[in-house]
Amino acid sequence: MTMSIPRIRNKCIAAAFALCLGGFLNTAFAAEPEKEPPLTFHIFAHDDIPDSEAQRVHTRLLSWWLADMTDTVLRGWNIQARIHRHVPGVTDIRYGDDRAYDRWKGSATRFAEREKLRINGWNKFMLLTGASPYPGTSGIAQHEGDFALASVNANAAVVAHEFGHTLSAVHDDSKVRGSDAWWCETNMVPSASQIYRDCRAYSPENQERIRTYVTGLALPSP
Repeated sequence: MTMSIPRIRNKCIAAAFALCLGGFLNTAFAAEPEKEPPLTFHIFAHDDIPDSEAQRVHTRLLSWWLADMTDTVLRGWNIQARIHRHVPGVTDIRYGDDRAYDRWKGSATRFAEREKLRINGWNKFMLLTGASPYPGTSGIAQHEGDFALASVNANAAVVAHEFGHTLSAVHDDSKVRGSDAWWCETNMVPSASQIYRDCRAYSPENQERIRTYVTGLALPSP
């Protein structure tokens, strides 16, 4: 089962998010035409995550991040999110050992080939897991790679953090911010604190890194 969320206008975001994760229904919204292909985030929910968790997962991990990406980080770009459930050979793979990343990369690559999706930076693939996806960590991704894994039981920034790595964001440009409410950490801090809250945002430096990376994807090949 696949759910599609193309980039949507600001006034429609709340309604779209309310619909999209209600049991991972197939849902689509009209996107404005763009010259470049859409930057598409393919998010696969592992079979060990019950359907009853769908709304919680979306609210904690996805909705605010997608809104920030479309409204702030990559405003004006064509961004899509596709959530996949119950895909044999993909959402039922074994994870949690030191071969989990390579196993996921292989499964996602075969899915992409079957669906005729190019692995060229415009498609990013993440497996959400019910437990730690890789020994000693709640998420894993390669810098400017196309594949990532993240546990739904990690902190609220885990999806933003791991996808951030695939978009060229780095730990060194993360920030701890002060505010009237309390201090907060931006999405790319190396390890989430038990004291600070999540800013639910990338630092300005990492926002610029992401924009530069995506702009580079759009440049003609030499």
